Amino acid sequence: MQYNQVTERFSIQTARMLDRMASIDEGGSFLLDNSLVLFGSGMKDGNVHESVNVPTALFGNPGGKMETGRHI
Repeated sequence: MQYNQVTERFSIQTARMLDRMASIDEGGSFLLDNSLVLFGSGMKDGNVHESVNVPTALFGNPGGKMETGRHI
């Protein structure tokens, strides 16, 4: 139960940070457009220390150098 609460809290904080980064103008593009943010965990479920199928997400588009909109 606590693991889910902690995960939810970090997810909410990360979403707020990404929203803020998407609103910071850097002279024609936004901070998130020029950044790459890795969000994830070292474990799928910290309650049982499960380390397979670990959820990880990348946000941003570092200066247009990555293909976006994919799920791998």
